[in-house]
Amino acid sequence: MKRYFLLLLLSFSMLAFGQRRGTCITVVEPTVSGVQNYIDNVAILTTNQQTAVTNLYNSLDTDGILPKLFALYPLVWGTATANKWNLVNPLDTDAAFRITWSGTVTHNATGVKSDGTTGYGDTHWIPSNETTINDFAFGVYKTGTEANGTSRGYIGNGYNGTVMGWIADAEIAEMAGSNDKFPAGQLQQEGFLCATRDSTTPSYYINGVYQANKYSNGSIATNSTNILRYTGGLPILESELKLIFISRALTETDVANINTAFNTFIAEYQL
Repeated sequence: MKRYFLLLLLSFSMLAFGQRRGTCITVVEPTVSGVQNYIDNVAILTTNQQTAVTNLYNSLDTDGILPKLFALYPLVWGTATANKWNLVNPLDTDAAFRITWSGTVTHNATGVKSDGTTGYGDTHWIPSNETTINDFAFGVYKTGTEANGTSRGYIGNGYNGTVMGWIADAEIAEMAGSNDKFPAGQLQQEGFLCATRDSTTPSYYINGVYQANKYSNGSIATNSTNILRYTGGLPILESELKLIFISRALTETDVANINTAFNTFIAEYQL
C-alpha cells in the first residue's frame, strides 16, 4: 500500500513538474517590426532596397531620433502607391499620415517631382493636432535647384506653420508665422535642408550644418501639411524630392545624425 502511494505521488509530481516546465518553454511568436510592416506594404523593394531602408530605420532608432518623428517618407520607389507610406507608422490611414497624391506627380527611382501646377501630396499631418508651436521640425532631401519667382514650396501648410520654399520671391523656412529667411541662395542648394523650433527662435540647417536662427512669432497652423508645395502656393517645379520628414524639435546633434543617415540611405538604395 505504501509502495503504491509513493508511486502515485511520484507520478503526480512528475506530471506537475512537466506542466511547469512546459509553461517555461512556450514559444511566443515575435511581433513584426515597424520597418518590416513598411517593407511588406511597399511590396516592390529589392533586397538591397530593403537593407537600405532597414539601415535607415535602425540608425534613426539607435540615435534616439525615431521616437521624435511623426512621419518619414522615402520617395524613391517609383510609384505613387509605394511612395505614400509613412515609415514611422505604415498604416493606410489619414491618422497614420500616409500621403494622398493629387494632380500630376512623377515618381521614379530618383525621387518625386511635381508638374509645378497641380502635383502635390497631402500628409494629413496637422500641427495644431499633434504638437505645440515650440516643438516641431521638418526637413527635405532634394536634388535640383528651384528658381526664384512664383511662390512655391517644398513642404508646408500656408503662411502659418511649416513652410520651406518661396513666398514673394524670398527663400524662407517659416516656423509658425515668422517669415524668416534662409541665408541668400542656401535654399537652392541640393542635399538636406532642415528647420527646427524648440523655443521662439527656430534654427536652420543645410546638409547637417547650422546656418542661422531668428526670432519667430505667430501661431501654430491648423490645416494639413503638404509636400511638393505649401497650402495655397504652387508646387515646386525644378527640384526633385527624395526624402521628407516631420518631427518634434531636434537638437544640433539630431540634425547631423539625420544628415548622415539620409546620405547613407541615398548611397545604399541605388546599389
